[in-house]
Amino acid sequence: MNRLRTPLLRSRATVLQGLAPALLALMAAAAAPLAAQPAPDPLFQGFEPTGAYSLSIAGKAVRGAEIYHSERARALLLLSSELESPLLVNLRSRRVESVGFLSLAKRPNGTIDILADAEITPAGSYAIADEGVSLTVGGKELVLAPRASLTGRQSAGSLAEYDPSYARAAEFYKPNDSLVAQLRQQKAPVRIQVFFNSKCAVCKQMVPRILKVERALKGSKIAFDYYGLPDSYKGDAEMERKDVNGVPTGIVYVDGKEVGRIVGGEWQMPELAIKNVLIKS
Repeated sequence: MNRLRTPLLRSRATVLQGLAPALLALMAAAAAPLAAQPAPDPLFQGFEPTGAYSLSIAGKAVRGAEIYHSERARALLLLSSELESPLLVNLRSRRVESVGFLSLAKRPNGTIDILADAEITPAGSYAIADEGVSLTVGGKELVLAPRASLTGRQSAGSLAEYDPSYARAAEFYKPNDSLVAQLRQQKAPVRIQVFFNSKCAVCKQMVPRILKVERALKGSKIAFDYYGLPDSYKGDAEMERKDVNGVPTGIVYVDGKEVGRIVGGEWQMPELAIKNVLIKS
């Protein structure tokens, strides 16, 4: 038996000796630190999608254009298949620059960072015009124009379509589970009519929270609808009929009868504000 085993053991040892260099190389590679991912530029990071502007080229509206804004950098980032490369409209330096595609990093939360080693080159110039921001890039005239505010009856879907930042901000709000559970026990039908303006800074903070609570209450007796007001806050028949004096204002109806209102910062915790109105009704 020992004579039969010896050649076999020797054969295995020879094979292992031959593999040793390769195995050591693999182990060394596994132990080596991974190459660091390119870091974002400290200034040009966190560009958020915005629906506040529309883009046109040579007078023709560009469908599907993605427009991002960074308040920190005071800049806009434009992405479109109609453009040769992404454009950075730097309001701080008053320049229009081209950014390489590989210099952008899209994050899971929908924001975009420009990497620290970004390839950024001059691309044109811009001027402030009556219709918005006029850009001249590669001999073409581009116009970034403020979009008209949403007006009239709207839905959660139309809000998110108009401005993706509504949906993005909604994801960050976490309603109180206990309060939501209590609201879901509501027996009588409740309708909450939310008056807002799509350019109102307070509305942009509060309405996404309302959208998140609406989603959490789906299938319950509590329903929401939204009504957009013009920028002037004047001349809207529905606003005047309901005697709405500011935004965001939510009118709470139970069985079709108004039982209370939620105004401004009271929307900080929509689920709590709604519960408080229903308790008093």
